[in-house]
Amino acid sequence: MPKYQLSIEIDIPEGFGEFQAIESKIVEASRESGRKLLEKILRDYEAGFIDSKPVWKKDQREKEFETMLGKISLKRWRVKDVFKKKCVYPVDCWMGLGPYQKASPGLVETTVNQCVEKPYGKATKTVALISGVKKSVKSTWKLIQGESARRQTKIPPPDDWKGKTLPELKAGYGNICPILGSDPDATYAKARRKEDKKHEIKMAVIYTGKKRKGKGRWELLNKQVVMNVVNQGADVLFNRVTDKAVKEYGLHQGSRVVSHGDGDPWIKNFKDDYCPQTLLRLDPWHVFKKIREAIDREEIPEDWYNDFYTNPGKLIGKVKHLAKEMAEKKDREKIEQLAGYLENNREGMEPSKVPVEIKKQYTGMYKRGSGTIESNIFLGICQRFKAPRMMWSEDGLKNLCFLREQYLNQSFQFTKVTVPPKAYKEMTYADELREIVRDL
Repeated sequence: MPKYQLSIEIDIPEGFGEFQAIESKIVEASRESGRKLLEKILRDYEAGFIDSKPVWKKDQREKEFETMLGKISLKRWRVKDVFKKKCVYPVDCWMGLGPYQKASPGLVETTVNQCVEKPYGKATKTVALISGVKKSVKSTWKLIQGESARRQTKIPPPDDWKGKTLPELKAGYGNICPILGSDPDATYAKARRKEDKKHEIKMAVIYTGKKRKGKGRWELLNKQVVMNVVNQGADVLFNRVTDKAVKEYGLHQGSRVVSHGDGDPWIKNFKDDYCPQTLLRLDPWHVFKKIREAIDREEIPEDWYNDFYTNPGKLIGKVKHLAKEMAEKKDREKIEQLAGYLENNREGMEPSKVPVEIKKQYTGMYKRGSGTIESNIFLGICQRFKAPRMMWSEDGLKNLCFLREQYLNQSFQFTKVTVPPKAYKEMTYADELREIVRDL
């Protein structure tokens, strides 16, 4: 095994001078020595490749590589592979670079990690401080767009789960996924041009449990997030959620599924078209906010609070009765819209009828509220895409959303569940007929 040695030497003034100046000298000297060592390693690899492979030299061409140690200018050989009958650059191939790529994989990964957390300007400066490679903000933006597009081509498309039956486990394999939370929501990011509509970003957070972390705070267990393609419908989001839940969490027909939301109409599509056993839970804060806006009062009748939790049908009736008593058409329409909202989300207000022992077993999973998804919307989207003066093109936002989703999911503590195919029951002829009838 070949060994390489790295050594540095710096001059220190009498009395040692300032610490920061010495620290800067050491960093710069380390980079300079590192670049020389890396250049030597690249040349040695190239020479060994040419000597050991059936290739013959054609010509040498110079290229400036951008690495974590700074820029390295190298005149490398272009050789022709005798068997493959094509010309290659051994150094470029070893570094995993294409014809027009200069940044090393390590520098690209560092740039991506910085850009998904910070604005492009700050990220560019941080990368320059880390690596010594100075680039323009536009160059960083182009690198991110290209890297995102490259990674997206490597992700296989999800299976189509709309209207399909979830897998059913055979007896004897236990309950691989006893409970799953899937909370969806949406928000908007500013468009680059004022005349364009705001970009809608739908997102869902998936988790298998909650752990109390301080007063009034919960930590989600086995958390993952799914960000929708910008300006796409709910079906795209829920299909990806279902595909991820089945393949990475082991979701099956016997799993308990809970979905908390604010009552937007598209949220119900998850239960209607993808996961029929889902228990929908409507967030009380959004309900009472809409009630205050509709009746134009801060104080809500006490019996309305009780009806929300115990008898939503009675609450809807009281709201409709109030609408009939309104003399002004404008006020009556506001109350009628509230009644329609409550009617559409009646299922989410109904008592869950989940046994108390199940609620105790899965602490916090059945607790009403949308705090889980609201906090993750802030973490996943608002912190990066909704800062002051931030405006986005559709493609630029889509590409960075893809990278941020990957970055966040890698940062969470997540254990993927692998279910062997033999654990699932095979679909019978009757099951296939039911699928066909459902599609019709």
